[in-house]
Amino acid sequence: MKIFFLSRLFYPHIGGVEKHVMQISKRLQEKGHTIIIITEQYDSSLSLHETIDGIEVYRINKNGEDWFQKFRIWHEMFRLHPVLQSADVIHCHDVFFWYLPFRFLYPNVNFEPAMDFIARMPEEYDRGVDERWKNQFGVWMVKQEGRLVALSNICTH
Repeated sequence: MKIFFLSRLFYPHIGGVEKHVMQISKRLQEKGHTIIIITEQYDSSLSLHETIDGIEVYRINKNGEDWFQKFRIWHEMFRLHPVLQSADVIHCHDVFFWYLPFRFLYPNVNFEPAMDFIARMPEEYDRGVDERWKNQFGVWMVKQEGRLVALSNICTH
């Protein structure tokens, strides 16, 4: 699968979401998935497009901190539209407004249905990504030290 993460900041910036996205990306990559990150270029010395540990990274140059930065981000998202169209899964980390214009263009592409799902006890999972529920529920379980996370998405295109 080709999995995209939209995250406001990413490596080399250090923070909770940045570490989370990097670790999840590495684990999914180990399972054979292609990972692409779209993030902000928070430092002008960072490349707009590079590969880090096999993870393709696109950075959006938002050109400053003003009211128009959202429009510049949307412009860059439309520029990256051909890249985004190839995604099997797009996961947004606190940047839903980046993807907002696409929701109007493709209103039925991605949605999260109401779901009753019992993941069982964390002790039943090995550390890393577990795909046992992928086909039946569209859920990946990710066990990290001290927590168990369920990732889900259903794509209708």
